[in-house]
Amino acid sequence: FQESVKYLKHAHQLNPADVDTLYNLGVAYEKLKDFKRATQMYKKVIQLDPSHVEAHSNLTHLKHELKRVPS
Repeated sequence: FQESVKYLKHAHQLNPADVDTLYNLGVAYEKLKDFKRATQMYKKVIQLDPSHVEAHSNLTHLKHELKRVPS
């Protein structure tokens, strides 16, 4: 997924408003267990497209998972 992040970041630079790229970046960061960046990406997607169901779902799931992880 590290390689995916590299290409998705480049795609994001070319088209910063593309919600699909931001969403896929969120998924890649989540797979890499970079939950802070994943959360940021999902929030950006929702900001650009408030009806993006998958971003809402993944963000909710991520928040629940983070609450379950002991500090």
